[in-house]
Amino acid sequence: MRPLVPLAERRQAALPSPTAEFFSQLGRCERALGDMAQARTLFDRALALRQSVDAPGSAVAEIESRLDLATLQVDQGDFDAALRTYREARARLDAEVGPRHPLQVDIGRQIATVERRLGHPGRAERELVDTLSVAQDVHGPQHPITLAVRRELAEVLIDQSRYRDAALPLRTRHAELSARLPPNSPYLRDSHLSLAQVEWQLGRLPAALSSLQSALAIDRHRGDADAIAESLVAQAQVLHEAGRDADARTLLEEARTSRIDRRGASDPSVAEVDRLLGEIDGALGESRAIPELTRALHFMRLGYGMNDPRTRMAQLALARLQAAQGDPVALRLLDVIAASARHSPRPQPLAWRAAGYADSIRCAGRPRSSAARHLARLIDVVGQAQPDGSSTLRELEQLQRQCQRPSVQIATRDPAM
Repeated sequence: MRPLVPLAERRQAALPSPTAEFFSQLGRCERALGDMAQARTLFDRALALRQSVDAPGSAVAEIESRLDLATLQVDQGDFDAALRTYREARARLDAEVGPRHPLQVDIGRQIATVERRLGHPGRAERELVDTLSVAQDVHGPQHPITLAVRRELAEVLIDQSRYRDAALPLRTRHAELSARLPPNSPYLRDSHLSLAQVEWQLGRLPAALSSLQSALAIDRHRGDADAIAESLVAQAQVLHEAGRDADARTLLEEARTSRIDRRGASDPSVAEVDRLLGEIDGALGESRAIPELTRALHFMRLGYGMNDPRTRMAQLALARLQAAQGDPVALRLLDVIAASARHSPRPQPLAWRAAGYADSIRCAGRPRSSAARHLARLIDVVGQAQPDGSSTLRELEQLQRQCQRPSVQIATRDPAM
């Protein structure tokens, strides 16, 4: 598309609407390739052209351009600004064409995505319930977009540890998709990933791995590098919990190489892989774990901000390993993470894990019994909050077993959220 830019520029005065659509599509391509500055330039040009048009439908087209700009705000971690943009777009769309419009579905899904990123799954759930109603009206109950909203709603239930509530609609939807779509459909791939997440949290690791392998096969067939990397990382997490660290590491190295090739070594998505590599190497006692986790935290802080849950996970992983190696400052940081995150909606598993890590490390010292009792109480709390079970609960139970041994180990089999 880039070679066509001069032609588009020559025609933009005569054909502003088609040219604006061209700039929008090219901007989305540039964003996908990681060139955010060029994407913004193209989105701004598309918006300016659409604002110059006074014709039926021009207001909706202008709103689409503003939504493109909001995606860049999300990419930059400016979630509050993105939410304002989305809500302003929704209000404008309500005024122009009413609440039952296909673009309202897109806006609702984007708002829910940002709310999840901010750690507000309850808000995301309410947003998706309303969005599902609109999607059913404007697209129909079996349309791929409606089914995608159903999947996202199930994922929000997963965020809230309501795994059994999520499992039935996901399985029903997966059966419907399998009957209607070709085996390499991207919608079927997304369904495999959602099912895998539920199976993993419920402790059904073989079923989770089977779904993840199916998703990865679809990704490889389609040649989607970003999707391949995502599936590799998800599969590596489950393999790590299953104790298959060598296999997990192989997948993570492939994902890391792919993301570096597409986005550069400093991209925070590469840092997410480094965090998982650091956790695996820490469990194996490898000296490279600290540098991996330090690098992960640095680039996630730059790319996502310190308050992003992914950055906090990297901070937790590094503090845990440093504390296990005898760093008293890192041990105090675990206590701080546990206390600061405990009352937040989504980071609560982060707080539980921080407290569990601190207890397990203190089990190696004196008084051992106090740490063991605290860990037992923590497991009771988590078990009541997550009656379906979860990867977090299983990890804490593993730490408890280690705490009961004569020599406490720091290894973990769960780099879960």
